[in-house]
Amino acid sequence: MPEYREKLKLMPKEYYLDFNRKKFYFTHYGWRSDRLAKIDPDEPDAPTLKTAEIFKDIDADYIIFWT
Repeated sequence: MPEYREKLKLMPKEYYLDFNRKKFYFTHYGWRSDRLAKIDPDEPDAPTLKTAEIFKDIDADYIIFWT
């Protein structure tokens, strides 16, 4: 909705949560252009083969993302 557009721009694009001695990382998969550029939607194995590479620097037990 247009009235929320500016508010959403101010919200974090990635979020960490520590819960029950576990670290969770939430993000939109392609919000950084360098991550998005590494994914070829025509490559059938892109989500499984490149996900570890894309998120290798994230310090979390669980990574939750959406595309």
